[in-house]
Amino acid sequence: YIIPPAPYTFRGDFSFIEASPTHLLYFNGPTAILRSYTKTHPTLAITHKSTITAVKFSPDYRRVATIDDKGTLMVHMIIDNK
Repeated sequence: YIIPPAPYTFRGDFSFIEASPTHLLYFNGPTAILRSYTKTHPTLAITHKSTITAVKFSPDYRRVATIDDKGTLMVHMIIDNK
């Protein structure tokens, strides 16, 4: 397995981690990682061409939105094969 990076944090800054009932969503540089609470490998890894600045779940937790510092917005559907 590929081990994804830890969340990108700075001392004194907010930590940008999103949580749903089944997944944890965070980013580090140009990569966003969606991790299941029950699996050891990431469910989804999203890569932008520049640094990601925000990640967010949709209200129903079925989609993930990411945006980078150049303004590129990506929306991904979460399909979790059990």
